[in-house]
Amino acid sequence: MIQERIKAHYPHHLTVEKRLTTEKSIYVADHSLATQGDRNVELVDDPSQVSIEHFTLNNPPGMTITGLPFSQKSFRRADGQFASQCECVIYPKEGDEESWICFVELKYSAKPANNRSNLMKARRQLLRTQACYRCKQVIDKRNTCYLFASLPKQTEPFLHFTLTQSYLIDLKRRFNIVLRFKNSAEVLNHTMLRVYSHPNPHITTNGNSTCRVRDE
Repeated sequence: MIQERIKAHYPHHLTVEKRLTTEKSIYVADHSLATQGDRNVELVDDPSQVSIEHFTLNNPPGMTITGLPFSQKSFRRADGQFASQCECVIYPKEGDEESWICFVELKYSAKPANNRSNLMKARRQLLRTQACYRCKQVIDKRNTCYLFASLPKQTEPFLHFTLTQSYLIDLKRRFNIVLRFKNSAEVLNHTMLRVYSHPNPHITTNGNSTCRVRDE
């Protein structure tokens, strides 16, 4: 269902050279900085092919999932300019109106002092990208939309910046968006991902999804 809507509104997203459909886990890496632009965002299903730190979407059920890397020309605004976007989108290849979708943005900084600015920028990119899909009705509130801001060079929990529980709960209630600062997640089924939390999380439940939120 999601792929059919992408084809209708953003057909060029499905023709990208490095589109990946797999029944394995997906590893997302951005090689832009390390290669001076010779390589960009890459999605692979073989961890031996990943030479730098990355985001991982584990896929224990072996569900067929598709990942599409974005480029700086993926989304054109009404004024003809290209909009800022995140690194990629991943979704179940065969799904229905309630299938999950996830967007990933990576920031390759090893300095916790930069976390606030990097994570705020990543959040903006993620929200803008999902809004492009939402405005074209590629997704709607029936689709749980996961937004992952990842700092692959750092271990969780990321220091110096958190989001309030009220903000996260409001995103879930109003838009069915689950926003997390994570380096990995896990496929549960076609409607839900598992987002691992840290010890002693504050847990709230919204609908058919469990949201784990760090204590502020």
